[in-house]
Amino acid sequence: MNPPFRSAAAAGLAVCGLTALGAHPLVAAWRHSPYDAWGWVALLLWLAPLLRWRGEPVAGWSYAGLALGLLGQLVELNALKYAAFATAVAAFGPARRWRGWAWWLCAAAWFPVLGWMLAPYLSAAVVPWLRLGVALLGAAAAWSVPRAAVRRDPVP
Repeated sequence: MNPPFRSAAAAGLAVCGLTALGAHPLVAAWRHSPYDAWGWVALLLWLAPLLRWRGEPVAGWSYAGLALGLLGQLVELNALKYAAFATAVAAFGPARRWRGWAWWLCAAAWFPVLGWMLAPYLSAAVVPWLRLGVALLGAAAAWSVPRAAVRRDPVP
């Protein structure tokens, strides 16, 4: 009997797709809240280092993303759903070094909760620029990971 996914990459992509579907409220937040403006640009900037990815995803990150997504659906908490998507995507990123961890933490740049936390202190005109700065910081951290560290060949 053949398994449904013949590679870890296909399974990781399926988890990314599933968690992305769970994170669909992001689109409404980006469209309607002035504090969440340009969140989609921050997401694209944050995803840019994945263009360097080679090899198989880290299964632990995929499992964690799936678990967070299921928990987010169970308790109906959007922040967990967004964290699930970020964690599932991080399975494909350079998460082994401190720069990879910095990149993963900068996923908060496209979370609506960043706008909610900064709303009492900053204007709606400043928060989108801060979002882009945090996303760029994370992308720069991940992009600066040496190429050999990005390439993960599967262990036999």
